Amino acid sequence: MKKQNLFGALLLLMMLLTPLISLAQPAPLVYAAVVDDNVFIYGLIDQPAQVTFNEPVAGLGGRSISHVVWSADGQKLAFIQRTVTPDNEFFIISHDVTVVDFATNVISALGVQPSTVYPISFLPDGRLMFTQEAGYVEGSNNLQIINVFAVLPDGVSQPEQIGNFSYGVGCGGGSSFPTDTLYWEEAGGFGGNPMLLASTSAGIIHSTDCSGNGVALLSPDGNSQLLVPAITRVKLSQDGNRLVGISGQDLLVYDLTTRTEQRIDIESVPDQVAWGAQGSGDIFYSVITSGPTITLEGDRLATFTAFIGYELTEIQTYGLNIRKYNLTSTDDTTLYGGFGSGIGRMTLSRDGAQLIFSQVPNPNPWVDAVLAGQLGTFDTRNAINEFALLPVELVSLDLASANATVIGTNQRQVTIR
Repeated sequence: MKKQNLFGALLLLMMLLTPLISLAQPAPLVYAAVVDDNVFIYGLIDQPAQVTFNEPVAGLGGRSISHVVWSADGQKLAFIQRTVTPDNEFFIISHDVTVVDFATNVISALGVQPSTVYPISFLPDGRLMFTQEAGYVEGSNNLQIINVFAVLPDGVSQPEQIGNFSYGVGCGGGSSFPTDTLYWEEAGGFGGNPMLLASTSAGIIHSTDCSGNGVALLSPDGNSQLLVPAITRVKLSQDGNRLVGISGQDLLVYDLTTRTEQRIDIESVPDQVAWGAQGSGDIFYSVITSGPTITLEGDRLATFTAFIGYELTEIQTYGLNIRKYNLTSTDDTTLYGGFGSGIGRMTLSRDGAQLIFSQVPNPNPWVDAVLAGQLGTFDTRNAINEFALLPVELVSLDLASANATVIGTNQRQVTIR
């Protein structure tokens, strides 16, 4: 494990940030985001602070940064960092957890080789929780063992295993559309289904299979107790007592203290969910609606077919809504309307005044570039060039006025401090 002191401008910047964090009243919106495959921190000073300095690797796709998370007190930022080492015509890929400590002005690499399947998070005692994959369950080819560890995020301490569980594997595939990839990344998981691993009032809970479906309670003997068999896109309440997610076409609220569930039949089909302010009984959820269709025929169809490798005569675009449902009054109201492929993630600001969300655009600019021959061929596709045509917007929705403001573009995996 290694610990690195910050140097040069970055060291000076972070030395200046600590007093700004403690003295600013009211607190500004501070968040971390991934821009061009690097971590930046916004809102501490006038300019974003760059934390990582990854360079594109020719011939290798995917992302270098995943599972960005703040500690509860906002003094530490952690994320999983990919490292790529060329080996002749191949690559050696490894992962580690990087922690930025604003109290000590130190960036630490923990040397723990985490799995990227499940998220990392900070436990109430200040340790960081992460997982490692440990092979298949004996006699099974669709259940994989996950070991769960906790470690003090100081770059020196050794991790301690705190449990293990098995989860269903077999998810896979992809999409020819970069908008799908962006949406999955923003939502936090394949198909828009993030995996869950979190510390709650009832103990540590986790998703039961690779689709993010199901929630179970971690048991010391490795035999997790299934709590909710059919729930996806789960979010934990601020007090750690309740879950909200999607079951079929309904919202589902599960109380971890009473082990009871409340199924909410709403008129719209929910896509992603988020909790409102603690004690408010509010749940935010996004809805995707049909928009105009892009029709392809003749030379346009031939060009597009050659680029993606299969024939597609119509391309759907979408409208987006964000709605608020109140558990007490059962009021269900629309707060926001726009256009895009999906709302990736929604988070309430610390003061409860703003709903911050990411909006993935519709594919129109990308389709136009394909048809104009600007993106090469099926064999020469470049994800970076394609993503550049589809910047994700970061939007702030003022909950008092319902006014929406774009506060950032091309900022992905946003995590609010």
